[in-house]
Amino acid sequence: MSDASYSPIKVSLEKDKKYAWCTCSHSTNQPFCDGSHRAHNATPSMGFSVEEDKEAFLCTCKKTKNPPYCDGSHKALNATPPADLSAKEDKEAALCGCGKTKNPPYCDGSHEN
Repeated sequence: MSDASYSPIKVSLEKDKKYAWCTCSHSTNQPFCDGSHRAHNATPSMGFSVEEDKEAFLCTCKKTKNPPYCDGSHKALNATPPADLSAKEDKEAALCGCGKTKNPPYCDGSHEN
């Protein structure tokens, strides 16, 4: 998944207003709950409010240790482990640069399609 899919969302929060933070990822109104968890038998929302008007980054990966606020957990979720590039044989190989290959990290010609 791309970093964009888990990136926090900046929101303006109003003092004493009640908010419902989505905990299940099914809401189409991220980072807030729209009730979609009911149809998916998922975890209910988490209610919260703030003591002063402020802007905040709310978590969308749902792995934060400080809900509903982003703590950077999405960065670990999006980390791609490095490919094993150690040579098994002594021969030339082309590495994929387009991301379409079915045989990463090697080029299989998919970029031509």
